[in-house]
Amino acid sequence: MNELSRTAGVVIVGGGVIGLAVARALALRGLSDVLLIERSSLGAESSSAAAGMLAPQAEADRADDFFHLACQSREM
Repeated sequence: MNELSRTAGVVIVGGGVIGLAVARALALRGLSDVLLIERSSLGAESSSAAAGMLAPQAEADRADDFFHLACQSREM
């Protein structure tokens, strides 16, 4: 890894689908002082392991508020 800048307007930790989407959205809005930090290859950790799967039923222990939020998110 190259030496990182000590300052940035925005620091994004994680180069998965979410981190990359946030970085792209900021760039499209003209923000150029963005630092994206990823320990491995972009999109190679959680994003590739999940393969786009949104399945709160497989992960939940109970039907709590977070479970219902995850179900609503999946439906969107």
